Amino acid sequence: MRLHGNIYARIVNIFIILTVLIILIIVHFSLATATIFLPQSTEKFIFDGPMEITVAEQPTWFEANNSVELVQSKTVQVLAKTTKTDKASAVVKIINTYSKSQSLVKTTRFLSVDNKLFRLSQTVTVPAGGSVQAIIEADQPGESFIIPAGKFTIPGLWAGLQDKIYGQTDAVTSFERPNLQIISQQDFDQAVNDLAKTLPDKALPDLIKKTNNQNLTANDLLVTITKSSAKPAVGTEAGSFTVDLTANVRAVPIDQQFLRQKAEDALKARLPENISVVNFLPDNYDYEITSLDQTKGTMIVQVHLEALVSSSNTAEINLADLQGKTKTEAEQILSTQGYQDVRIELWPFWVTHVPILTDHIQIASS
Repeated sequence: MRLHGNIYARIVNIFIILTVLIILIIVHFSLATATIFLPQSTEKFIFDGPMEITVAEQPTWFEANNSVELVQSKTVQVLAKTTKTDKASAVVKIINTYSKSQSLVKTTRFLSVDNKLFRLSQTVTVPAGGSVQAIIEADQPGESFIIPAGKFTIPGLWAGLQDKIYGQTDAVTSFERPNLQIISQQDFDQAVNDLAKTLPDKALPDLIKKTNNQNLTANDLLVTITKSSAKPAVGTEAGSFTVDLTANVRAVPIDQQFLRQKAEDALKARLPENISVVNFLPDNYDYEITSLDQTKGTMIVQVHLEALVSSSNTAEINLADLQGKTKTEAEQILSTQGYQDVRIELWPFWVTHVPILTDHIQIASS
């Protein structure tokens, strides 16, 4: 009977040991985890686009006393182009110190101090007490007409006027003939745009007083151009022109926190799935009100926002390649796949291999 009792005790002990082993195996597999830390690479992502903002709940924004009218002018230089030619030429400043304006027709003669003859390339009128720029071209081809900058007399004028109306060049003559550029529509549009950008700062002090809003900024102002013109007109050949501008500048304050949040949401929406925002760059944020629809109660705001984003490219990692590998082996495999400076941590302390269960393998940024 005692023999049988020993056999039963051994069987019970075996079952207890097996049960403990099974429990340990279950605990091991349930607790064992591997975390793969990938180095975080960042790059700049830019959102630059329009957003529609509803302002219907702010009817006072549409009041007439929230705006001012400004009239501004600006003189713009037209860049000169050059044409290769066999006759020397130069830009000449024609100066008139006489009390009356003077017209000079095309081909009017200009004589240098060393008696080199040049001719005017276009008809001009030089105002009394003023000056104009024009092109003079050598009467004959040849190197002898390459001369230094200097004074030119106009022999066709009455002798008593030749010391009062004359030409002056500031550079040596050249076979690269300068052409006074035709004022283009693009030149005019750019000048209007540049001048309009200066208007918010000019109107801001008056609008702060009108609205009694000390928090108003130049970005909260909408510029609407009501009249613009160029003198001389577009299509005229000239070295410069003056743009005249009349504009209405309206105060349209925006809830800054609301606008910023909307811009951040719009930037995030444009990111691919595997890219996330690390942080937004507050110094690289700007906005401009571009239009206001009083009927709809909406406005369009052009927003510029930048952020640092990171991409882990975890979708390219094949976790099956890492299952059951030691920490060193797994890191080497990831290194051959292009993941440099990767780090793997195993948990708990007794775990020496990457778990064979893929849902126990985690990926994080270091």
